[in-house]
Amino acid sequence: MNQKFQAVAESITDKKLRRTAISLYTKYKPTAAKELERASRFAFDLYFKNYQKESLEVCEILEEENFTGNYNLWTWIESALFLKCWILWNSDKQNNEEIIKNIIHTINSAVEFGNDQLKKKISLNARDRRLNGGLLYDDRIEIAIKEGDREFELLWRTGQFKELLFIYFLGGSTEFPKERAWKELEENEAIIKHEI
Repeated sequence: MNQKFQAVAESITDKKLRRTAISLYTKYKPTAAKELERASRFAFDLYFKNYQKESLEVCEILEEENFTGNYNLWTWIESALFLKCWILWNSDKQNNEEIIKNIIHTINSAVEFGNDQLKKKISLNARDRRLNGGLLYDDRIEIAIKEGDREFELLWRTGQFKELLFIYFLGGSTEFPKERAWKELEENEAIIKHEI
């Protein structure tokens, strides 16, 4: 049991979010990908519903975990770390700059983890593909809009938001500069917050 989830539950009024916090309080295990995924998604749900402080607290719970070479677990931790960077950047960029740099260093060290050169090369190639926008969901968002499916549009926009955080905080690329990522982050955030 993680007492921090109970504290989050006590500080929010949204019933659905409170139920999730209570469930995580009793079931959260940082060694289970399913629970890490739930906690990470919960941090984003809190953020989009304007529970910024509580979202940050959940990100910090996930931040307690170290990368051990298991990308199935790390992917959820990494997305929460990027969300923490976004919250800190938008609340007080200047005073949080060093914290953000340390988080980015942690994320980058996961790419260069271990001594296996082939695995490092694969990780670097995957990172570069993501920085170029290779995992964005523009086509799926467009289809959801055409079909009038708000639920799927929000689902894909949330995934898009996470990928844009990755691009922005890791510096972007020639194909997808960080300035473009920033603009699209703000656009997606506004749409998600309006629709939730």
